[in-house]
Amino acid sequence: MKMAILSDIHASEYPVAIPTRKGEWGLHLVRRALARITRWIKPDVILVLGDVNNDGNSGNIHHLDAIRDELDATGIPFISVPGNHDQQPADHYRHMPDHRPYRDVAGVRFAVFCDPEAPGYCATRLPAQMDAMRCLRHDGFSGPIAMLQHVPVLPERGHFNPYVYTNLPEVLACMREMRIGLALGGHYHPGVMPMTMEGMVFAAAPALCEMPFSFLELDWDGTSASCRRHTLAMPTEFGLVDTHVHTHFAYCNENMEPARMAELSSMMGLSGFVFAEHSSHLLFSCDTIRTGYEHGVAARVPAHCRMDAYFETIRPLCAPNILPGLEMDIDFSGQPFIRPEDLSRIRFALAAVHQIPNPDYAKTNPAAFAEDVYHLSEAACRSGRFQALAHPLRTFDWRK
Repeated sequence: MKMAILSDIHASEYPVAIPTRKGEWGLHLVRRALARITRWIKPDVILVLGDVNNDGNSGNIHHLDAIRDELDATGIPFISVPGNHDQQPADHYRHMPDHRPYRDVAGVRFAVFCDPEAPGYCATRLPAQMDAMRCLRHDGFSGPIAMLQHVPVLPERGHFNPYVYTNLPEVLACMREMRIGLALGGHYHPGVMPMTMEGMVFAAAPALCEMPFSFLELDWDGTSASCRRHTLAMPTEFGLVDTHVHTHFAYCNENMEPARMAELSSMMGLSGFVFAEHSSHLLFSCDTIRTGYEHGVAARVPAHCRMDAYFETIRPLCAPNILPGLEMDIDFSGQPFIRPEDLSRIRFALAAVHQIPNPDYAKTNPAAFAEDVYHLSEAACRSGRFQALAHPLRTFDWRK
């Protein structure tokens, strides 16, 4: 059983009171995490272990609906548990699927517990919930059981988590009695990697809302677990620079906001980045770009040109580590989409092959397709105008 475990997103419309919690980026962080989860991890289930919202009582809960929609779109089963920052369980589950008291996924029973808060941001498992634990095998289920809650259930020693259950000995005794082999929570933002006690495994997922924006990938066979902590941020010591950053001027953009990119770049551990908008998108309207590839920049309609607006937008955002640039498309004659007067406005130039004269060759004549891509790429490289060739192999995905 492979699980992806997210917790403590603290999604908010505005920056939250604790600056280290990037709740205003919550939905964005979820999207990034789910992109990695669906593409590379491919788990059997996604677990969201509380504090989806930063303030569930504020009435501003559209983030909860948006995050649910993102989870739905993965096509992977998911289970959500509310946290102390979320709405009360009844209200939380009007927006998230309610899988109480449990959901069976791929032979594992996931038991869901919504325990009330106790002083010190701790929790108590009430008698009714203790009874629910004792009923987890009432139907004769003999497979492995994982227990989900926001405040983590952990052994009394061997970690630094200060948030505990006031009746922890009773909870642990019931786990032994019911052969519950895995307890997962969140709440403690640094997280706790898996610990084992008496054959039971315990872990707490780190907070997605705090650098380095982490979540867990956990494999559990019913008795033992292996775990990997994924981080969305890059190690700052690498000194990485992203030379290929688009804006809302791209016809293919989704939520690209130039004014927020400096903050996002820093959050993700980058040393800097380059604004590199498609030159073809700035010189041609969406429905006339093909004309540009066929006849060059001279075929543009001046009224469609947005090049000046692009540079006016990014100019106040640039800095020594944030450079103005362009991703210059290559037309079918091997020339870049660029006006001579714009060359002095950029500090970094990418070349890119986005179209070829005979697009059907991608499927009907692979050799001719490869020759076209190679010819245009070589023309760009030989021109000496560019610092890099963007995604040189991506065009071969067109053959699929």
